[in-house]
Amino acid sequence: MHFHTYVLIAATVGLSALSAPGSGWSAEPSKHGAKAKPATTDRPVESAKPVDPADLAQAATAIQQASALLPQGQYAQAKGLAEKAIALIEKALGKDAVQVAEPLSILGDCLRMTGDIERGEQLQRQALTLYERHQATDNAWYAAVLYRLADVLRMRGKNVEALAIQQRLGELSVKLHGPNNPGLAVCLSAQAELQRLTGHLDKAMPLHDKAIAMAQATYGPRHAYTGSLLQARASTFEALGQYHKAESEFSEALAILEQNLGQDHTWVAQVAQNLALEKVNLGKYAQADALYARALRINEATLGPQHPFVAAVLVNQAQLALIRNHYGMAEKLLRRALDVQVTAYGEENADVANTAEFFAVLLQRTGQLADAYKVLRQALAIRERTQGKDHPHLANPLIALADVAMDDGQVEQAEDHAHRALDLLHRAHGLESAQTLPAASVLARIDQVTGDKLAWRARLHTAVVIQEAALGPNHPKVATAKGNYAASLLPEHATQAAALYREALAIDEPIFGADSLRVATNLGNLGTALAEADLPNQALPLLERALALDQVLRGKDHPVVLVDLYNIACVKLQLGEYAAAEKGLRAVLALQAKLTDGGSAAVSTRLRLAQLLEHQKNYPAALELRRQAQDTADKSMTDLLWTGDEYRKINVFMHLRSEADAVVAHAVRMQPTDAVAATLALRTVLRRHGRIVDVLAETTSHLRRRLQPDDRAALDVLAQSRTQLATLSLRGAGDGDLQAWQQAVDKLKTEVAGHEQGVSRRSGAFRERLAQPEVAAVQALLPADAALIELIVYQPQLPPATQGWHERLEPPRYAAGVLPAKGPPVWRDLGPTAVVDALVVAARRALNNPDSDPRAALTAVAQAVWWPLMPAIGSATDLRVAPDGALLLLPFAALPDQNGKYVVQTATLTYLTSGRDLLRQTAQVLAREPPLVVANPAFDWGNQAKVAPPVVKPGDLRGLQVQALPATAGEAEALAQLFPEAKVLTQGQATEGALRNAKGPRFLHIATHGFFQAAARVAGAAQSSPLLRSGLLLAGFNAHPQHGDDGALTALEAASLDLHGTQLAVLSACNTGVGDLRAGDGVQGLRRALAIAGAQTVVMSLWPVDDEATRGLMTALYGAWKAGSGRAAALRQAQLQLLGQAPTTHPFFWAAFLAAGAAK
Repeated sequence: MHFHTYVLIAATVGLSALSAPGSGWSAEPSKHGAKAKPATTDRPVESAKPVDPADLAQAATAIQQASALLPQGQYAQAKGLAEKAIALIEKALGKDAVQVAEPLSILGDCLRMTGDIERGEQLQRQALTLYERHQATDNAWYAAVLYRLADVLRMRGKNVEALAIQQRLGELSVKLHGPNNPGLAVCLSAQAELQRLTGHLDKAMPLHDKAIAMAQATYGPRHAYTGSLLQARASTFEALGQYHKAESEFSEALAILEQNLGQDHTWVAQVAQNLALEKVNLGKYAQADALYARALRINEATLGPQHPFVAAVLVNQAQLALIRNHYGMAEKLLRRALDVQVTAYGEENADVANTAEFFAVLLQRTGQLADAYKVLRQALAIRERTQGKDHPHLANPLIALADVAMDDGQVEQAEDHAHRALDLLHRAHGLESAQTLPAASVLARIDQVTGDKLAWRARLHTAVVIQEAALGPNHPKVATAKGNYAASLLPEHATQAAALYREALAIDEPIFGADSLRVATNLGNLGTALAEADLPNQALPLLERALALDQVLRGKDHPVVLVDLYNIACVKLQLGEYAAAEKGLRAVLALQAKLTDGGSAAVSTRLRLAQLLEHQKNYPAALELRRQAQDTADKSMTDLLWTGDEYRKINVFMHLRSEADAVVAHAVRMQPTDAVAATLALRTVLRRHGRIVDVLAETTSHLRRRLQPDDRAALDVLAQSRTQLATLSLRGAGDGDLQAWQQAVDKLKTEVAGHEQGVSRRSGAFRERLAQPEVAAVQALLPADAALIELIVYQPQLPPATQGWHERLEPPRYAAGVLPAKGPPVWRDLGPTAVVDALVVAARRALNNPDSDPRAALTAVAQAVWWPLMPAIGSATDLRVAPDGALLLLPFAALPDQNGKYVVQTATLTYLTSGRDLLRQTAQVLAREPPLVVANPAFDWGNQAKVAPPVVKPGDLRGLQVQALPATAGEAEALAQLFPEAKVLTQGQATEGALRNAKGPRFLHIATHGFFQAAARVAGAAQSSPLLRSGLLLAGFNAHPQHGDDGALTALEAASLDLHGTQLAVLSACNTGVGDLRAGDGVQGLRRALAIAGAQTVVMSLWPVDDEATRGLMTALYGAWKAGSGRAAALRQAQLQLLGQAPTTHPFFWAAFLAAGAAK
């Protein structure tokens, strides 16, 4: 966003023939013989009022003064004088007098410049109507109104109508003054500008050429008038992407005006500013600085420090400061610019809104997202009030709002803003206009982060087509569009991407020069695409050329140079030049340590070097590099926890999963007996396994609810600083000042550390959130007879010799890490997931059929995943199991050991998301309310009218009707007898609201239907958020209400319940333990959600269970717990009781339920 302020000399000279004459205006509207009747001739003579010459003289003086004040920016004074002139003329001649038109037009111009653009347009049309009603259309006054009307229409975005009026004005100018007059040249130049704005650059340039030729013929090539038209044409050269031509023409215009008007004329300042903008386009920032400073000095001296032209320079200086990462300077300049504009125009002005929108960009870039939202909403409101709700300029704040929403992780909100902006632009400019691309770009970003690659690529391809149609095939914007499209094609279509990068390079090199930053960027992109296409020999020379350019243009210590060096080292690795690759990667690490303290930028370098060292069998050095990379990634991940961007969180954790897999593969395959490797692998799993569920559900707002009121303000300040740091770090230094960016990051890091210390002193919940699990801390919490078993899905990397540009992976496998109460952990590989998962499916099929013998199927899966662990488990009988993948659906209690006994007969099992859960169990909160029992909900409650069910899509819960569960009323009655103090809610009382109102009941028992939907069956946000696809069905569900309680409590909603102090949550329902089996995430359902809500132990089922058996198991469980048994032990006793009874010995009856969380 930047501001062109075009020289006014052309308009001034041209309008000397179009402006209303000063003295004879009231008696003779036309100087050139137009037969306009005096206003009084249309009225009966006897009713005419006597005219007071003094009134008309005062009106003439007021008009002259107002006309003089307008160019000076004295809009309030000019407005008052115009209103005075109107009142005097109306008093003397009546409201319909043609002489009212000129001051009306001046008043309209004042209103336009002070923000009331709509009213300004109305007054220009009113003035035009007066002239036309009196048939006074062949004169200079009428021409002046046409010019002003065209200008206000341009400001309102009505460019097509403005162009038509300028064309009428051109015809009138020829009629009044002949084919070679200055006024016609002004019209032609204005028409050219409007052709440019409507996307017809091919029509704009001939008009510029004709206008300049007329000026040169009339005044000569070095006249100020000619210079002003040259700078107008320069703007079209810029639009055509011919930046060097634009620079040359702006320079020539500046020299001409300096020669004619002197070094310090205000019009010289305007052309100097326009030239500075071109210098910015070409990356000549120092020259731009000097030109801006000169323009500012001239404007302040000639127009005063509060003139709007001063504000325009300040905004452009702020843009340059922002490009260079000089955030403090940019803020100072923008605040002063807003001050000037508000003084000149008032707050309700489109220019004020424009500057405010740019200020919001600064806030966004520095991570102040809440403030950016606020400023943009204010700017949008100003535009709606001053320009109307359908004006295309509303797209500017809407697009900015969408972009901020994306940074804040508010994808649906971003989509709404972007679609509204796109609709406005489509209506104003057409479906295939380049003006629509900024909005389409935000939608493409949404497609990218939500994983819709086809839609993302389609939008970017459309952008290429539109830019080529609008600008021709050789415009820099076409090159940029092709580069964006190429990036979307990687890595799958590397050859096509490389071809597009070549085309972009071919466009940019002639325009910017072979030694420019644009060319260096293109070379780097092309080199990486060729490497991705397994053409490292072609990639290497391009990357080396990019490195040479970047070192000269950016400096040898710039982050982009680090990227170049890293890419070259990776290509050397790809070529099998291992010694050169290692040397290159070590050089990159050294430089990264110098520039960034070995921060997040060094993670990829360490991991790639570790992979190379593993290939060379230097295992200890490789393991140390992996440890360092993990420590750095953990620090960066802490910042991520404070953002609301779920998609970014998922993407980051998917990347971290790859790093974790490599550490586990190292321990399992390369150093299977090494305690250091085994410990690092387990530490990695403790920090990664199932972590994404915690991050998605345990938001800052959730933590905020757990704090005391006095502590929340401190947390809010910390959250804001964290967001700023995450945003600024993510954006990087770009092409700006690295030192300024680093200083801003360091300042925020210091602020964050201070805020963290303060909140940590106040809140144990906060300290828990910051803590990174260590193996020793977890092991210290294991009882002497206990062992932790971490089962994970992992994918080993292929060795470098078989790698391409990116890492390539083997098919997924299972591994298990066993941590005894004493001694180092032990790791075992359990084989391919495809084999193990098939065994799990067979075992579950046998378990779900109480008439079958499940022993063979259970023994087969036990041989694969349990028996290999028994030597490491040893004599431990208190087993804490953290499964992954399909093993989440396997009841380990039903697995036979080598002696033929079920595991439940020899050990107590407690399920965990990860061993880090043990760290959460050290400080348990006391219950705050009596037990709560929710059972037998009235699913038809509120549906007495039997309204026809709505039309639904597949996977929509509204298409589901469920049956009542009267048997669960028996469970509730049994519990009420066992716990008389319990609050029992059934039928219409068994609602979502009842659960939301609970405040830490001693236990929570819910007997109802559970639901789970696969990702492929749903649409929208639920597809990517598994916490929206599972939950519980409660009273009123079959009615499918549109507002309030809908009868479906999702896992995401359950995570926000207040269960702190709840010792036990029991879900006695169908399939409540089942969730999304995304490897590494744990069960994405109620199991984890209720734990996050505060429940210390959660008991749930893995398959639909017989009602009578469930009632018996529940009664036994609660009885044992009430008698003093631990929660997991109580469940085991209940299971053993059913196992020992003839009707329920089959695991179908007792093995479905499992206990997750705290064992005691």
